[in-house]
Amino acid sequence: MYTLGVTGGVGSGKSKILEYLEQEKHAVVVRSDELGRVLLDPGTPGFDRAVEIFGSGVVREDGTLDRAAIAAELFRDENKKEALDAYIHPAVIGETRRLALEAQIRRESLFVVESAILFVDSYNEMCDGIWYIYADIEKRRARLRESRGYSDERTDSMIRNQMSEEEYRRRCDLVIDNSGDFTDTQRQIDEALSSLK
Repeated sequence: MYTLGVTGGVGSGKSKILEYLEQEKHAVVVRSDELGRVLLDPGTPGFDRAVEIFGSGVVREDGTLDRAAIAAELFRDENKKEALDAYIHPAVIGETRRLALEAQIRRESLFVVESAILFVDSYNEMCDGIWYIYADIEKRRARLRESRGYSDERTDSMIRNQMSEEEYRRRCDLVIDNSGDFTDTQRQIDEALSSLK
């Protein structure tokens, strides 16, 4: 099984690429943000830890976490952010490793790990190769305006808080340029996967 790391900045179009890998290339795809959310669902140790950190006030009437309230609290209180990160990041990595082992047992050929912080949390150590999904700044702004209603200022602020393009390029094995038509992106992906075989 080949384990591929996929990373890139906000608005680069990673989601569409992951869908293509999943649907057309039959990859097992783990999206670290989604996995992190699942690990905070009611009945999990993560849920209990979140209540310890933020108090019972973040539990809604239906028994789920008020994630908007948690996000606001994370923004205000760096200590609580550090406490949650100290739990959730290792938990996500541990669960990703477990899912990779299951995929290997099933004899899957391609396992994809997507994370915006692939290098920060050392997901990269489990990867055989890493792709950087690149898109030019105007394309990223347009995508985030359309999909999330973000202003250009908000997008630019988010980009400034992420790893630089130069650093992504330095650390990754391959750059997939997702600035143009998606058929061109598909061609790049197909060529990259063919070279693995």
